[in-house]
Amino acid sequence: FHILALSAIVAACCKSDDPIMEANCLEQASFPSESVDDTTYNCCPDCLVDPEELYSSAIPYDYSAPCFDPNNSNRIAYYRFDNTKFDIGSEIWVLDLCSGEKQKIVDNALYGIDWSTKDWIVYTADNQQIYKIKSNGDSLTQLTTFGDYNRYPKWDTKGDRILFQRQNGGLSELILFNLDESMFDTITELSSIGAWNWIGDNEISYVTATWDASTGITTQYLKKFDLTTRQSMLLHTLDIVGSNSNIMLSTDYSERDNSIIWSAYGIIGKTNANNGAYKIIKDAYRQESFYDAVVSKDEKYILFDLRSRKLVDPCRYDSDYGLYIMDLNGQNQRRIQIE
Repeated sequence: FHILALSAIVAACCKSDDPIMEANCLEQASFPSESVDDTTYNCCPDCLVDPEELYSSAIPYDYSAPCFDPNNSNRIAYYRFDNTKFDIGSEIWVLDLCSGEKQKIVDNALYGIDWSTKDWIVYTADNQQIYKIKSNGDSLTQLTTFGDYNRYPKWDTKGDRILFQRQNGGLSELILFNLDESMFDTITELSSIGAWNWIGDNEISYVTATWDASTGITTQYLKKFDLTTRQSMLLHTLDIVGSNSNIMLSTDYSERDNSIIWSAYGIIGKTNANNGAYKIIKDAYRQESFYDAVVSKDEKYILFDLRSRKLVDPCRYDSDYGLYIMDLNGQNQRRIQIE
């Protein structure tokens, strides 16, 4: 009886949708990698020209733009860029964090990546058009054929619509697109915005900015937009003063505590989607930059990409782009083992 009971418990814990199993795989596929401030990195202040980046054969790949399988946080997709080839586009890979199995599904990705609950991965290709593809590499389908740029598509929670920015000439608009490839809505109220994403199925988070020439300060506005009322609400501002560390680059949504997780070059933050109260949960060191931050299905982890730079000599540096996870409070940073 005890053996049967124990077997039942083990079997239950091995379900793919079990959050404990997911957490174990995230931990097992990564290793502790807390950052250390490199006080020697000073961005080459005495150089007469911009510092040169070296592309060391010892670090052939950059890993960036991570996202979770929304049905199983044991699986992630990401960009891999081969520094030895200098291609325009990047490869998209899918990695199973439990088995370690990985597969390249495309090699021409340029902007953005997102994974739907219906197992479609969507991205912008190097021709500036949006495509979808199954996570096993099947059924590649071009979704857009119009516009100079179609950028950073994002699926809604049901996997029925994508949200992306289209630029045609000088006009920039946010577009809603049906999965059946028919146009759904053009959101003319939202133009020249950044870091957009879904908040549930009826609201959008996004960022705008204004520059004050008299002070030299750029103020960013994190807002949300209601698709039904077509009204925007300001959540909070974030100033850029003296450096680019506070430039917001991405947003994601944590439904459990109704919070927007956002990433900037130098910080990762968390904002209450109701009242706009926010806090910084992760600071980058001087040699580091953050780019994208996404929340796991069980909402216990944040997956993000981090760029770390190391000076080779006073005016040359080498970079390492890697994928990392941490707890939702910004603690317990770990690096995903890929190669």
